[in-house]
Amino acid sequence: MAEKSKILIIGGTGYIGKFIVEASANAGHPTFALVRESTVSNPAKANIIESFKSHGVTFLLGDLYDHESLVKAIKQVDVVISTVGHAQLGDQVKIIAAIKEAGNIKGDHTNFEIEPSFGVEASELYPDVKYTTVDEYLNQFV
Repeated sequence: MAEKSKILIIGGTGYIGKFIVEASANAGHPTFALVRESTVSNPAKANIIESFKSHGVTFLLGDLYDHESLVKAIKQVDVVISTVGHAQLGDQVKIIAAIKEAGNIKGDHTNFEIEPSFGVEASELYPDVKYTTVDEYLNQFV
């Protein structure tokens, strides 16, 4: 059996990210979460951090705004998934710059942010896009 891809999630303690981290770990991938030092000691994030630990997630200290920490983290993995919040979407260029420098990651852009309660169907906005579950998405990297 082939070795499972090492997956880094940036934004992993956030609203969407925590589910991606859990799904990756449950799928048997070596899973890494880039976290700020302040997040590890934040009482509000304590339950998420403990859950990640129980799933065998490896924490890499770093920050979206610290280029060297991004490059260092990215060099350790095969796949990078960004689940940063809406306010940081434009800052994902920092991740791309770090990926380019690290030189070991293939790219894919997937957007999971479509709100059905607004009456907009994803298939209407993006008719050529194939939609998958998180598990199906992660399995393509096996």
